[in-house]
Amino acid sequence: MCQSSLRSRTFLGTLLFFACLFHAAPARATYMLTVEISDNLGHSATLATGPFAAGGSNNFTDLGVLFPEFSTLSVSSTSNQGVASSFLNTVSVSGAVIAANAPTPINLTVKLTGSGFTQPGSTVVSAVQGLSSSSVAGAFTSASLTGTLDGTTVATQTITPPGAVNNTNSVAVGATYNAILDQAITGIANTQDNNFNLTANLAWTATPEPASLTLFAGLLLGCGGSAVLRSRKKVHKASDC
Repeated sequence: MCQSSLRSRTFLGTLLFFACLFHAAPARATYMLTVEISDNLGHSATLATGPFAAGGSNNFTDLGVLFPEFSTLSVSSTSNQGVASSFLNTVSVSGAVIAANAPTPINLTVKLTGSGFTQPGSTVVSAVQGLSSSSVAGAFTSASLTGTLDGTTVATQTITPPGAVNNTNSVAVGATYNAILDQAITGIANTQDNNFNLTANLAWTATPEPASLTLFAGLLLGCGGSAVLRSRKKVHKASDC
């Protein structure tokens, strides 16, 4: 009876170990990318792309039609969701000013929303957010970035050109959720051919501890049961002698 119980423990522990080892990642839902752009001069544009299961992109280019204060305005976005590992959003904004069409310094907002991401194997992720610009001093007054995962703010950052900042934070996410990068560029100088750029990044990775603890528990249960069973067999053999 006792040996039967020990064998059951050994079997369950071994089963738990291999279940953790070969557990398949949940199926990934597809997601959409939507970029919303607006300025303080009454101009705006929205572009949606997708659905994407893994890598995706959203590329907006305007040559002075929708935003006449810029001879060119480009917003390039890329994204990716991996299998139980990591996700990535990148937004790069660049432009060149036409002074005659910009009576005042320009304020520009760029919001990228990735809607419908799949949880990467854990409810808590480690998120890294960055904001940078290689623009010359005076190209714009300041730029800010707020990144959110499933409604929780990862970080709120502000830089002046040229500059860069990075932050890391732990955030809880649901089974499916949205990722948002909300950028604001304030005081873009309304001088002819003023060139500016800004890049925002948000990458997040599953926290592996819960799976590791479960795997360790399986190993402990399986190995412990086997050790006790071997010990009992040795005692029975000694008694037979």
